[in-house]
Amino acid sequence: MKKYYYFIGILVVLLVISVSGCIGDNSNNTNSTRVQSLTENNVTLEFPSTWIQADAQDNASVLAVADPNSKDQQGFSDTNVNVEKKAVSSSLETDFNSTYTQLSKNSDYQILSQGNVTAGSYTGLESIYTSNVNGTTKMHKAVWIENGDNVYVILCSAPQNKFDSQASIFDFIISNFKFS
Repeated sequence: MKKYYYFIGILVVLLVISVSGCIGDNSNNTNSTRVQSLTENNVTLEFPSTWIQADAQDNASVLAVADPNSKDQQGFSDTNVNVEKKAVSSSLETDFNSTYTQLSKNSDYQILSQGNVTAGSYTGLESIYTSNVNGTTKMHKAVWIENGDNVYVILCSAPQNKFDSQASIFDFIISNFKFS
């Protein structure tokens, strides 16, 4: 009978720990913020509910989201994720390398790293770089994924001094990226 009470006691302790949140998978938790989903142009992004859908400045953009609490001097959101769609001209690797070879020739841009990456269930290429436009230094993470005859570029951008604090949100958005 003592073994029975001992077993029940252990079960109760495990149940209390489990319910309290000490055990469990919180990998999809973006700083305890609720997540919303947005699908447009065959692309789905999941992002914090504190972010908003944004108007992209580039004609190649198919979807953009932004942190409305992070503003530049003109009052526009300076922390955002923009998804662009481009036709593959040669191959993913060739187009990627050509883009960043050209970019590195401009002294306003500095390539920090490049390599292979996984975005959701897709594999692609990643470039991390800085840009200096009108005296403002921004950091960017660009993830290139090929789908059919197109390349989709997930471009995450923030002021350089804010980029690290936004990195987990960018990584969450990239890891949950999918084609619909």
